[in-house]
Amino acid sequence: MPSIYDHFKQHFVLNLQSELPIYRQIENYVTAQVRLGTFQENDKMISENELCDLLNISRTTVRQAMDALYKKGIVQKIRGKGTFIASEKIQRNINQVYNFSESMTALGHQPSSIVLSSEIITADEELAEILKLPEFNRKVFKLERIRKADDMPMIWETSYIPYYLCPSIETVDFEHRSLYNVLEKIFQLEVKTANETIEAIVLTEEMTRLLECPQMAGFFIHRTAYLDEHTVLEYTHSITRADKCTFQLNWQNGKQEEMGRVYRTDVE
Repeated sequence: MPSIYDHFKQHFVLNLQSELPIYRQIENYVTAQVRLGTFQENDKMISENELCDLLNISRTTVRQAMDALYKKGIVQKIRGKGTFIASEKIQRNINQVYNFSESMTALGHQPSSIVLSSEIITADEELAEILKLPEFNRKVFKLERIRKADDMPMIWETSYIPYYLCPSIETVDFEHRSLYNVLEKIFQLEVKTANETIEAIVLTEEMTRLLECPQMAGFFIHRTAYLDEHTVLEYTHSITRADKCTFQLNWQNGKQEEMGRVYRTDVE
């Protein structure tokens, strides 16, 4: 297979008459080739110097194109090695109640889980307060999983659900079932609203072991989901590594337009 440099040399045509800036032409071309599968994951990107010489353009213009591709997640920079085509990102809108399995399937990825624990516990005072449990009923279903996309660990997730809402749920095989699907189909419980907060952290040794990654920054995500204004269905906290997850917030005319989470499937 020819290198990206060879492909540029043979096929890329710079349109100097176009109103589209040069850096944007380069950005759009690389993006299109990745989408078409011509440029593939881990292919070495043409260097800034090579682009400057090949197209006879300034380094500033080339750097603009590279920066735009990096921000879009099309390329990734590896210190001491260069720039490479990155793996596809997994994105979801966090303005909607989030279902990992459905989201991954919709994006063409194969979701799976490793169940670390599936058990009935007695809530401590803190958890009981979060779930709004009465003194006389502190039983909680705890489900702890490693969530995967295409067999790659993405999230370490622990969920807590009041047991009185879903008796015998601990008998379900959650390695092959979606929690939200089970709650809706078996127990007729549907999330109406949810609150989510995101905290930046440094991954601990246990976190890196479970997520199969080196020590790095990460995100600690808390979510409380409600059946109605007064009834908590679920409290979940999850950990994801920072190089797999970014959060996007777009604004237009002072109004929130879109807020989303982007997961990366590339591992270096």
